[in-house]
Amino acid sequence: MSVIVQGELLAGINVASSSTRRAALRDWYQRAIHEVAEVLPITSEVAEQYARIFQMLRQAGRPISSNDIWIAATAIVHELIVVSSDADFRHISGITIEDWTSALSGT
Repeated sequence: MSVIVQGELLAGINVASSSTRRAALRDWYQRAIHEVAEVLPITSEVAEQYARIFQMLRQAGRPISSNDIWIAATAIVHELIVVSSDADFRHISGITIEDWTSALSGT
């Protein structure tokens, strides 16, 4: 898991609508983070990949969030699958994307 994903999960927990929901999400997070083999940091190689993706998207006129570019760069460097329903990832070449939400909805 990218450290960026970890940050996004924690941010989502912090802005949950109630203290009960925050506590439940924090419990889920604690269990989930123990299942993760490694939290991957931003390295120079990831930063170089980020710059390539940023340039490619800018030239194509398809800017996306910086966090999504960091996640994609980490996935490319570590040859990982991006699990997301975010359509922005489809504009980045070199990554494999899986949308698990379609399996949940039966589509």
